[in-house]
Amino acid sequence: MKKYLLSMLAVTLLMFTFSSCDKDDEEVAVFELNGSSWVYNSPNGYESITITFTSNIDCVYVWAYDDGDVMDSQTTRYTYSYSEPYVELYPDDEGKAVLRGLINGSVMEVTNKSSNINIGTFYKK
Repeated sequence: MKKYLLSMLAVTLLMFTFSSCDKDDEEVAVFELNGSSWVYNSPNGYESITITFTSNIDCVYVWAYDDGDVMDSQTTRYTYSYSEPYVELYPDDEGKAVLRGLINGSVMEVTNKSSNINIGTFYKK
């Protein structure tokens, strides 16, 4: 009888051991924007946009244009919120567009949220 009880105890322990090893238990890595920069370059090469996330809630949007004759740039500060896979950028300056980015790995597709116009594809540096 002791052998039977010990065998049953061993089988029960083995069942618990195998059932507790599940891939669902793995922790999902949290995506962090803080400290990252994302860059868009226009097809003609004259225009570039860089979004740099400077903290857990702040970022800087820098637009630059240089065609050899005309040089211009503009910097706008934003606050943002991130809910995977979307990041929403809210301008500090009134009259600037609210932006929405769809992040897929090291690529972010950015659109003007109010006009639904695609700004471009940004690549993580």
